[in-house]
Order: sequence, then structure tokens, then C-alpha cells
Amino acid sequence: DVGAGSIAVPGAIAAFGAAHERWGRLPWSEVVGAVADRLVMGFPLPVSCRFYLGYSGKPIFSADSASRRALFDGDRLRDAGETIQVDGLVDTLRLIAHQGSETLYRGELAHTVIADLTARGSILTIMDLADYRALVRPALASSLGGWTVATNPPPAIGGVTLAVILRRVMASPDPLDPNVWAEAQRLAFKIRRDHLEPALDRESAGWEALDGVPSPPSGSTVSIAASGSDGTVCAATMSGGYGSGVIPTGTGLWMNNTLGEVELNGPQPTPPGQRLMSNMAPTVAAGQGRRLAIGSPGADRITSALAISLTLAMNGTDLATAVEHPRCHVELERGTVAVEPGVSLDADRFLPRPFPGLDMFFGGVTTAEASASGVVGHADTRRSGGVSRVSV
Repeated sequence: DVGAGSIAVPGAIAAFGAAHERWGRLPWSEVVGAVADRLVMGFPLPVSCRFYLGYSGKPIFSADSASRRALFDGDRLRDAGETIQVDGLVDTLRLIAHQGSETLYRGELAHTVIADLTARGSILTIMDLADYRALVRPALASSLGGWTVATNPPPAIGGVTLAVILRRVMASPDPLDPNVWAEAQRLAFKIRRDHLEPALDRESAGWEALDGVPSPPSGSTVSIAASGSDGTVCAATMSGGYGSGVIPTGTGLWMNNTLGEVELNGPQPTPPGQRLMSNMAPTVAAGQGRRLAIGSPGADRITSALAISLTLAMNGTDLATAVEHPRCHVELERGTVAVEPGVSLDADRFLPRPFPGLDMFFGGVTTAEASASGVVGHADTRRSGGVSRVSV
């Protein structure tokens, strides 16, 4: 479902504000203001976004006038590389830079957004925004083969699923065997389907799902990974779902459709006030003199993409090779395993569903690393992305 009725409270701005309060070094106004300045001239439409819009542009993004102006030239959907200008976005970001993240939840911007969405039939209220808080939770940590891996904790299900896969894979005598990857995924995805998704209390269910899973001794989504010369690493993944297609008039803010996504709401309706489940799993890892940050978009393929990339990296593979390595993804409902060329599976155990090449279906991993050799990063060529080095 899309449209105004599918919109849940947008949490990213609150999360950015909370993160800045804890770890920010530059003034908030300078950080957000720089983003606003960068967008004055618009931004190029990425190749992967254009691919998605080929399916979603007209049914989701053409009804709202601001969305249509941004993405269409008349009746023609803009091509990859064309400049996208979103009316009001720069002014909104400058307002957030000046007034802080609070303005979207308990300030001027909150009232602007709710007045517009209410007129369109949204169930979101000013109290929903006012009551929202970004929560800081302890990471879900595992010790795996000399590495410490910390990922997104419950009630999100992505980190739990990733931890189950990694613990199984790293406990194997041959963690680089794709059959081991597929078997670990099959186990983890069954736990997710049968135990995590139906749970009314996903926070408790998430921790319980790890019971009995061995850990060896010692050790329409955007993902960003960063590393610093001081050894700090950070991963962040944010999603608006498939997008509602709605931009509250004058704000430039594309709203999510996370109340309308089956993948995020599961078989049981999510009670009001409870966090939606999520496949996102931004992760950091430390070991062998290296610190890694890693994340990916890709719905339920997030965890398989991250598990394979992390397994390779933790076994000595450089970042670029680990991210570009062919992947597999177990599809429980189909009874198949989606595979890229170069992944060989035991035909007696798995039914492959081959792809002709590396494909954006398998996610779009972003990574960054800090070590004694310096800082490096890599963006998955399966999707649009890039690497930038800045001095502050």
C-alpha cells in the first residue's frame, strides 16, 4: 500500500539528531547546512533508482504533484543522470539545520507536515510525532574467530538474522564454502519466518532466537559506511520502504510507506507505538588489526549480502573483493537458492535459481575500513554508490 495512509513516523532525522548529540564534533548547523548547500543545484538520478522507478514511477510517484515535478518531464520519467530538483527540500534542510531535529517532531515543521498529510487522509497525528524518540539500544555482539561483530539489535530482525548466519558460518570448518553459506541462511531464514516475524514481542523473541546458536570461542534503502583516521568506524542504514509517493506541500520530504509494507509489518498487525520490524542490519566489526563498517539495502537480501561480505573480510579478503564476490540467497517460499555466476552449490541439497551476472537483487553493500594502513572504502557495483575521502 502507498499514499498518505501508509505513512508511519519518519525516524531518520531523530536518529541523526541523537547520533550527533552523542558523537558529533562539528556543529549540527554546519553538518546539515552543508547537505542543503550541496542540493541547491539538485542531484543526479542514480542508475539503480531509475531502474526501480521504471516499475514504481507511475503507480507510486506520479499522483503527488511535487513528486511528479521532481521525477517526470511532462509524461516522461527522467533518465539516470538527469538532475533531480525537489521543491522545498533545500529550505526544509536549512530549517532543520537552524532549529535542530526537534522541528520535525515538536516544532514548526511538524505542524506543516501534519496539516498537509491530514488533509490527504493520513492517520499520522501531531502527537505521534511529538511522542517519537530515537532509542539507543545495546548492540547485538558476537565473538567470531578472533573478531567482535556488533549489529542492529532486537526488535529489528535483520541483526538477529545476520548474527545467526555468521555464527553458523564461522563455526564451520570451511566458512568460505557457499554450501555452508546457503545452509546457514536456510536455518536463519526459518527462524526469522517461524519465530521472529510472528512474535508480538520481537525484542524478547530476537534474543531468544540466538539461544542454541553456537558462537566459536574468542571471538527503497540507503546504506552508508564511514571510517576515520582515528580508527572510528560507523555504519548507518535508512529506509523509506518503497515510498508512499507523498511529499507534504512545500517541504521536499518524501514520506515513507512503512505502514503499507508486508515485509515490515509481518503476519501480525504491529500495535500502535511499537517499532516496526526491519531487515536492516548496519554492522561494525573489529579484529586482526582492522575495524570495519558495513551495511546494505535489499529487503530480505540484506542479511545474506552482509553475511557473505563479512565472512570473506573476516577471513582475510580485502574489502573490494569481499563486496564484489558472487552471492547466493536462500528463498524459502520458492524452495530455491538465487545464485550469481561463480557460486557452486550441491545439487542434492539446493535448487539453484541462476542469475546471468552480478545483480542489484543481491543488495548493494557499502563498506569502510580503518587500520594501521589507513582508511579505505568500497561501494558495491551492483547498485549506485561511491567512495569519498574528506578532511575535517
